[in-house]
Amino acid sequence: MIGNNLVELSFKPKVPNTQVVTGNAIVDTRTGRILEYTYSGQHDLFTFTVNVKHGDNGYHTVLPKEINAQLILGYFGNRMILNELSVFDIGVAMSDTLVNKDDRHLMSQVRPTPLTDEEMAMLNGKTNKEKLEPKYVEEMDSLITSYDSINAPSVAADSHHDSHAFRRFMWNVVGKMMLHRVRFTFGKDDKGRVSIGPLFNPLYFTYSGHRGIVYRTKLRASYTFDEDHELSTKTVIGYSFKQNQLYTRIPIKFQFNKEHNGYVQFKMESGNHVASSMLLDQLKEESKNGSKDFDKYNIHYFRDTKLNLFGHYNLHSRIGLEAGMVYYRRTALEPQKLRELGKATKSTTFAPTFQAQYSPWGRRGPLLTGDYEHAFKGIMGSDVSYDRWEFDASYELPMTCMRKFSLRGGVGFYTHKGDDEYFLDYTNFQNNYIVGGWHDDWVGEFELLDANWYNASDYYIRCNTCYESPLLLLSFIPTVGRFVEMERFYVSALAVRSYYPYVELGYAFTNHLFSMGFFTAFSQKKYEGFGIKFNIELFEDW
Repeated sequence: MIGNNLVELSFKPKVPNTQVVTGNAIVDTRTGRILEYTYSGQHDLFTFTVNVKHGDNGYHTVLPKEINAQLILGYFGNRMILNELSVFDIGVAMSDTLVNKDDRHLMSQVRPTPLTDEEMAMLNGKTNKEKLEPKYVEEMDSLITSYDSINAPSVAADSHHDSHAFRRFMWNVVGKMMLHRVRFTFGKDDKGRVSIGPLFNPLYFTYSGHRGIVYRTKLRASYTFDEDHELSTKTVIGYSFKQNQLYTRIPIKFQFNKEHNGYVQFKMESGNHVASSMLLDQLKEESKNGSKDFDKYNIHYFRDTKLNLFGHYNLHSRIGLEAGMVYYRRTALEPQKLRELGKATKSTTFAPTFQAQYSPWGRRGPLLTGDYEHAFKGIMGSDVSYDRWEFDASYELPMTCMRKFSLRGGVGFYTHKGDDEYFLDYTNFQNNYIVGGWHDDWVGEFELLDANWYNASDYYIRCNTCYESPLLLLSFIPTVGRFVEMERFYVSALAVRSYYPYVELGYAFTNHLFSMGFFTAFSQKKYEGFGIKFNIELFEDW
């Protein structure tokens, strides 16, 4: 009790964590009315405190009268504090027609709390610096100097100024593009938008034992013509230091019907490595007594370039169709060795594709897809012919308390292929070389599976499950646990020809700084090992 029939109630979590808040409330014990409450917490790099005071009479008692929020950003020793005071239901009538909406006199009439001397001096600029305490003068001069240096002309009167202008240009343009995400708009009414990821920023590296160190960056651009028509791209570029290979994924999408999700998309992927286990087996068989150890070389690896053009249209809110064509061009990583063995160093494939999608419960339910691809020999230089089918089901079940269960399963198989066709490639079962962060596609991936098995079988059966929740395992460890925001458990299984069952187990956690996963795998033949996946998540949601 704090007197006058008022009581203060405090609330805090059982387990300290950045996902929950602490605070208190002042309650009138006679009526049960909440007069005031305060809560504080943390989100990303911010810590925040919010104080809310309610009105005094009638319906105002359930509405906020005053909200005072403080936001503190701390980053590598830097600290920025933002205070915001919002006052509601002031009750001061103003004219409907204002000549100058920035008139300070009019603003002072409605402002419920007068500005302090420091705030007035900052509002008036340099003319009132003498009214400030020395520390405020120093802070204001620093801000003004920084602003002037950024907006100063790039052409100076002498060589000394030219040197400073050049350095400003290198940092403001080149330096910022190297380290920071760049955003800008263009076109009439800013209908065009561009977001470019950093060209080189240590925060965009990711690591896994299977793929090594990979650097990735993204480019997003769009131009909206009207409500139905939009042109956009979400380009992803990655570089693998382990394979010394640049990977690109460039989709260009033109939307022509928003209501039915109608669009045409061209997509180019390059840099992916595909292995031909059939070619490797053939070389071993042709070699005398199998004396040559071809496994030591990359002779059966090819660099894959894929071009895909297709259209999509939803006939119904639950039924969607896609139709298009795909073009593959594969070139050997070791062409000279293949020539010496009398084997082709290039392969080309052209195939029409068709996909049907069905969501029995709409957007909130599972998504079922069926894919068919038929390659024609002799068209556009295609040297292979096959028929391939794939069926896939994915479901993400949201649960209470920020929990989520994800399930994905699928099968794929070839009903026709030639004996000399070395590549067995799938749409829903392939090695993803441009790995992303926590929010990309950690679910549905095999982290430890050898890359050869993605192209080694004429069929596959897969199942991937994931359970995600806060406060699972590490969250209960003192001190460390409060920084763990979300945790996951993974169970994945796979069956392909000559290699089944393959089972993978994993655990991962994330916070606003980084995400980390630990994986282990087993097969019928042996224990497949242990691996770690690491990704920096800092500024990922900004």
